[in-house]
Amino acid sequence: MEVHFTGKKITKTIEELSSCEVFVYGTDMKGNRVGRAERLACEKFGAMPGQKSGPQGQCYAIPIDTDNPKAMIPYVAEFIDYVMEHPDNRFLITRMGCGTGKIDSRDKLLAPLFKAIFRLPNTVFSREWLVILIDNEPLPERPDAPEVVNEEVLMDLCRQYRYQISANYVTSLPSIQVRYVIDKDKFGYAQFGDFFFQGMSMYVFPHRGATDKIDEIEDDGARGCAIDFLHDECWNRPCPQKVIFAGVRTPFTDSNGESIYTGDVIKIDDGFCEDYLAVGAMCDADGNGHYGFILDNHSWRLDDCLQHHKMTRVGTVFYQLKADDFLKVNQRAGISGFNGLYDTKEDKQQKVLMAKFTPNFYQEFWKYEALEMIGAEFDWRK
Repeated sequence: MEVHFTGKKITKTIEELSSCEVFVYGTDMKGNRVGRAERLACEKFGAMPGQKSGPQGQCYAIPIDTDNPKAMIPYVAEFIDYVMEHPDNRFLITRMGCGTGKIDSRDKLLAPLFKAIFRLPNTVFSREWLVILIDNEPLPERPDAPEVVNEEVLMDLCRQYRYQISANYVTSLPSIQVRYVIDKDKFGYAQFGDFFFQGMSMYVFPHRGATDKIDEIEDDGARGCAIDFLHDECWNRPCPQKVIFAGVRTPFTDSNGESIYTGDVIKIDDGFCEDYLAVGAMCDADGNGHYGFILDNHSWRLDDCLQHHKMTRVGTVFYQLKADDFLKVNQRAGISGFNGLYDTKEDKQQKVLMAKFTPNFYQEFWKYEALEMIGAEFDWRK
């Protein structure tokens, strides 16, 4: 299927619609369909002959009167209300009542009537109208990311921004990088907008040609989950792939200048003794909280620890994984398990050894010992 939009702009002739799209076109005040867009609406997208305004099929009709624009205002107001009531739909607003060719006085008269919905992410305009609207109504800046992010926050953000995710409109999303498990000895990384959570499962849209791409396998189940959650076929994206979530990049770095992710195992050295703990995120649904080490009934803030200790990443908690194992990598469950209060010295040594060979699906500890003995290389930093 061909994608006929990029960001806020219609880029190609619209010949078919995805399930979330609404074709917005103009009629005359009597409901007559006289132009190409009107004929297309009737022949392909379910417009009803004689119905001059409102939703019909996968269309929305707006009566146009370039001689008396005030007569259009009630119809445009109804359309604006309709758009705001349907945030999961994509409204493709054609160049109504203006014919073809260069921008003229009719465009400058009609386009500003729609400025109330220009900043909404799910409105897409013809190139001519976009030029006019963007001059008068600049697009909003990229929103700030929450200060602290865990799975629950990511799930809420995916629900909040699911239209932008489906449309691949990533420049309007907060900047958040996550890590996920591709396979044994293979992490991948994705920016918010290139993944989504459906229930307790994470799906990533692979990038064609990217270094960390996962194999582009057509998965009807994954494609179905995308349609169920995003309400769109996502024609402009490869088939999503189900992966294991493996942490969020924090704003902190270790003593080597490497970015610290939740789920990282950190060697903590104060010059007299050393310990190993895993990083987690303590936060509410709004992202208020902090990154640190989750302990028995309290936590040690990462920013406080960095002021007084040398900290070095040595691995991650993503060992002894099971395929499609979400509960293992839940930040509080998996990380608290590593930071066990009652671990013996031997328990901790075993966990630190396994942390070096991640991600890994081996269940038996002796296999991790064997990897150490033969000098196997697991570059978990990739």
